[in-house]
Amino acid sequence: VVNEAMNAGRAIVCSDRIGAAPDLIVPGLNGHIYPFGNDKALSASLRDCLVDPERLAAMGQASLDRINQWSFDQDIDGLCRALREVTGVEIRP
Repeated sequence: VVNEAMNAGRAIVCSDRIGAAPDLIVPGLNGHIYPFGNDKALSASLRDCLVDPERLAAMGQASLDRINQWSFDQDIDGLCRALREVTGVEIRP
């Protein structure tokens, strides 16, 4: 869902339990990552996004710019590297 929201040009607010968050979100640039269960941090993250409509739009554009840096080939390469780490076998696409 994070990828789809970024592709729609939205600022992202998600917990640190979202596995892809560190790869996709640059805190303060295109959204925020808050500690799971920390309602105050969630509230502060939402407030930061909503208090300034221009900043919110800029964060959304930054999300779109960031997600557009990824390609299918990069996804395949990353998957092959992960499988190699787990299995010890060189895997090529």
